[in-house]
Amino acid sequence: MPIDTSSLKDLTAVFYAFLTLDQTPQWWEPRSAQWDGSAIYESMTGVDVLQVMSGAAAHLWHKNQIDEVITYCAAHSKKFIWALGGWSDLTLTIADSQVDSLVQKIVALLQIAGDGIDLDFEHLSEHTGAVLIQQRLVVGKLIVALKTAFADHGLQDKLIVYTPRYNAFWKDGAHGSNPLVTDGEGLDVVNYITAHSDVGVGSIDFVNLMMYDIDAKQAFSEATESEFVQPQYDAVVAATAAAVGLSRTVIGFEPRRPQAYTGVWAGLEKDKQMIQHISEQLGVGGAMWWAMNDPQMSDGKTCGENAVALAAFSANLLV
Repeated sequence: MPIDTSSLKDLTAVFYAFLTLDQTPQWWEPRSAQWDGSAIYESMTGVDVLQVMSGAAAHLWHKNQIDEVITYCAAHSKKFIWALGGWSDLTLTIADSQVDSLVQKIVALLQIAGDGIDLDFEHLSEHTGAVLIQQRLVVGKLIVALKTAFADHGLQDKLIVYTPRYNAFWKDGAHGSNPLVTDGEGLDVVNYITAHSDVGVGSIDFVNLMMYDIDAKQAFSEATESEFVQPQYDAVVAATAAAVGLSRTVIGFEPRRPQAYTGVWAGLEKDKQMIQHISEQLGVGGAMWWAMNDPQMSDGKTCGENAVALAAFSANLLV
């Protein structure tokens, strides 16, 4: 649904989700396939995003909606970030041989519009053997190649954001967590970047951690509540900051009932308490919300309304 741009006033960045590798992304059963290499698809239209943004008559209405947000962001010193991936996208993402092609398409898009790209590949650990190893490294390869391409094309000001789950920066059930197959995905990404880029973790501008969509009792072995609580936020921040630095660490919230999968929302007031804690006590780089335009919930509120309230609260912390 369209976004009222006035609801974005307390944000520093707006993420447009999603661009996908799959022309027909399936949230109910993501396809076990690899990118066809022909286009980055705009998921609302199922069309090459470069075609949408070219002003082709068939997609002009949709381009105008995107342009309205881009124009608003530019006029109010906010970043507009294209988010690529998401749960619905292909589970086999890209092959190593496709990195350069995807980078070229991202560069072409950012030459038209936008302030950066967010890599939100959520299925990196779903396969086994050589495929598992390749998938857990390919995000690092993509980031290294993007950083070089941005410099080569005069796009040094464009941002690279990486969005993994909360457990991306520890392994083997560390910090009292229950071991999950996704443990350590971020460590693999960062280790590859550190070994292959002159600027190391500086290749990543922000890491947006999805600290939602899972019951805390599934995530942490000693958890007594379904909602995430302060010691768990502390553990996530500590592990992420050790890998990429506090200033790049951004904690994600999903202020709605129900959350996806098994997640249980702690509620607006507890979210505010945690945002204040991670900001003032831990010094993280920021907080983010999914999503600004979700549909109405059973309590008559929308996730967007709650996100607006949290953004306003966060903005006041900086005054």
